[in-house]
Amino acid sequence: MTKYISSGQAFFIRANAASPQITFTENAKVSTEGNNYFRNSSTSNRFPSLKINLVRNPEEMDESLIVFYPDGSYKGNDDGDMLKFFNNALNLYSKSSDGLNMSMNAIPNTNIIDTVKLSIWSYDSSSIAIGQHVLFFENLEDIPSNQNVYLVDHYLSIITDIRKNNNYVFLITSDANSYGNNRFEIIFNKTNTTVPTIKSEINNLVLFPNPSSDIIYIQSKVPFSKVEEYTYELFDLIGNKIMQGALEFKDNTTSIHLETLNKGIYVLRLYNNNEYKTFKLIKE
Repeated sequence: MTKYISSGQAFFIRANAASPQITFTENAKVSTEGNNYFRNSSTSNRFPSLKINLVRNPEEMDESLIVFYPDGSYKGNDDGDMLKFFNNALNLYSKSSDGLNMSMNAIPNTNIIDTVKLSIWSYDSSSIAIGQHVLFFENLEDIPSNQNVYLVDHYLSIITDIRKNNNYVFLITSDANSYGNNRFEIIFNKTNTTVPTIKSEINNLVLFPNPSSDIIYIQSKVPFSKVEEYTYELFDLIGNKIMQGALEFKDNTTSIHLETLNKGIYVLRLYNNNEYKTFKLIKE
């Protein structure tokens, strides 16, 4: 990128004083069209990128972009990067290797494993907004096929294969470790290299009926070779743990009674060794 701004192009300027002003004069104009922009109308392909959306509700969301840019670097605020400007509601951004907050983070992706930290801050006025949030991942088809892409949740010790699951539901609670700069990171991992051994998502479990007024059943679509034991936790949408306990699958099915629950929406998490499964549960 250069010092030139195309006609009609929007841009941000960081203020360095109260009530600042900026003035453009005729001398700042150039008479010929520039040809050295990051992208233009003749650009055939965009650089591969991972677009990440953080959603709290249909009206509130933020987004961040990690771009594979050959001329980029792992440090922040260089060609291809955009710094994050904070708001008072929902903030999602990645961290450069030198600790800058990036709305768009252009990295060369030359390492066998690249790790990019994600930061999440959610506010309700001046307080942390506790409750359910969702991360959505887009543009995965642009990322080279030899790249595995994982979301690591250090708070719950869970790893999610983003190519297989392009959204991740999580809770922000009163625990400061459930949000901020240290909960999430993205791993870009080239094929046949080692991924940290933490929990991965179980894809063979189904929950029914949902909604339910009294009891839910959880069934495995793949027959177990033996009796399987799981633990579960049930949270309300403000992050309070309502129930927890052990589950034993017999004939590939187990159940949880809901009679004592108030009507509403809950998040159910199941755990088994290094695996987990999350369900959105509605109690009628």
